[in-house]
Amino acid sequence: DRECATVIKAVVLDMDGTVLPVNSWQELHRCCGLLEAEDQVMLRWYSEGAVSYRQWTDLIASIYKTRGVATRDAVRAAFDRCAVDPSAEELVADIQRRGLRLFLLSGGVDELVGRVADHLRIEERAANHRIEYAADGRFEGFEIQADDAQFKAMRLLAFCGRHGLSPHECMC
Repeated sequence: DRECATVIKAVVLDMDGTVLPVNSWQELHRCCGLLEAEDQVMLRWYSEGAVSYRQWTDLIASIYKTRGVATRDAVRAAFDRCAVDPSAEELVADIQRRGLRLFLLSGGVDELVGRVADHLRIEERAANHRIEYAADGRFEGFEIQADDAQFKAMRLLAFCGRHGLSPHECMC
């Protein structure tokens, strides 16, 4: 009997810790006044099921707003510190040379996901969060699509559907 091998036709990359060596959320929190200890407590609450994903995101947003330092400029400064890993640039170039489809799929913020995707010349991208600002540039809140795992699963299936792929033909 011959073993059936799945042929990889697409590569799906995450952003934080994959193409970025840093965690963009930690950079964002630092610029917007959220302490690491606070972040860890709220992450534990979410992980233990004490709060939903939406509640966790709303808690972070309320701290950003209360501290009063979260602005469009602060967010952009945080994202400016999120440089693409040079090894990721090489990897993406190699994937593109091989003719495989690429998809940047992140639980991060659309502004940074767009920057990173543009830098790497990845046409298809999806971000779970969008930041809403007041007219004067103050942070107003997050618009989220879904819980991160649910968001990524839905977007992966949609990507596969658009390209006639099975998820088994994607390397994530």
